[in-house]
Amino acid sequence: MTGLRPQDVPRGWMLGASCAQEDKRDLPWTVDTWRLGASDVAAMSRVCAGCPLRDACRVYVAEARITGGFWAGHDRDRSAIRRQARLAEPDSEAWDVA
Repeated sequence: MTGLRPQDVPRGWMLGASCAQEDKRDLPWTVDTWRLGASDVAAMSRVCAGCPLRDACRVYVAEARITGGFWAGHDRDRSAIRRQARLAEPDSEAWDVA
């Protein structure tokens, strides 16, 4: 599947995903999380955590090189991922011991 465009990959399996259920479709799945409030991100994380297709979703987004939205419990926006990583790193100056 490597190198395929998202539109080239069959997506029928997605119909069984937790996010595809009628009461979950209104969540902002295609919006990058830096644009959302914490409550929306938490709600989407809970849906993904209990999804029986989470592993298939993770493989799909990696193979199809999806670069935006919320998939398999994670933000796929590369710049948001880099921002989160920087925020998670300890401030090196704060750890300097004189």
